[in-house]
Amino acid sequence: MLLKHAFGQLNKNWIIILYPIVLDIIALSAGWGLGGFNGQPMWSMKWLLEMGIPSLSELSNLPLLANTMDYLKLFDQEGSIVAVVVILLLLLVLCFAQGGYISGLYAIASDQKLNFHQFLHNGKTFFSRFVLYNIMVYLLKIGVTLALAALLGSAGLFISLVVFIVLRIVFIYLEFTMVVDRLSWDQVLGHSRTYFKSSFSQTGTVILIMYVSSGLLSLLLHRLWSWEAVIVGVFVYAYVMTGIQLAFMIILCQTKSRA
Repeated sequence: MLLKHAFGQLNKNWIIILYPIVLDIIALSAGWGLGGFNGQPMWSMKWLLEMGIPSLSELSNLPLLANTMDYLKLFDQEGSIVAVVVILLLLLVLCFAQGGYISGLYAIASDQKLNFHQFLHNGKTFFSRFVLYNIMVYLLKIGVTLALAALLGSAGLFISLVVFIVLRIVFIYLEFTMVVDRLSWDQVLGHSRTYFKSSFSQTGTVILIMYVSSGLLSLLLHRLWSWEAVIVGVFVYAYVMTGIQLAFMIILCQTKSRA
């Protein structure tokens, strides 16, 4: 019922999915221009560890969209300078879009009207915060992965993945809390964890659906790997993930109203 309501609201406010679609098309075009189309159909799957504005790069183990540092795998040290500049610019654009996208989800969940001006305003308001947040998360992932790999070898890589998934689940509302509650850093973690605990059953169900659906889409993307599959995937993933995240936002609004 919750997901049905969420996707019903999304269908009435479908314009919000244009944000991730446009950004992915730009990143896809940049990736095509820099490195062309790489890879072949394969059996592979990537676990989703991100929240906020969706990108197909979250599902792909093959570098194609130039909005992730993994894309640099295609280049040697000398040939990566232009790619680094492009990637950093696209990552900054994503940081800007996060605040606007999440505020859009909140507007839909609280029966307010979507407003592009508000998208720009909230993007500007939370830009520096999301830049800092993404840097900290990136460094944390590298540090934990390297430390566990050094201590436990290949088993450490698996354990680090488990650690990140657990943290992602417990702090599933972290990015939403940053925008909706406009809290300081010392309060965001506690509030987001409280929202998770207070809505454990509903949130857990949507998390399961999110991981199953994103895992299936990732599996299909890799197995059908082609330009056609990637382009279709951009649209499908933007729609599916926006609907699921809208369900999370509806739960958050309901939890806040009961507090």
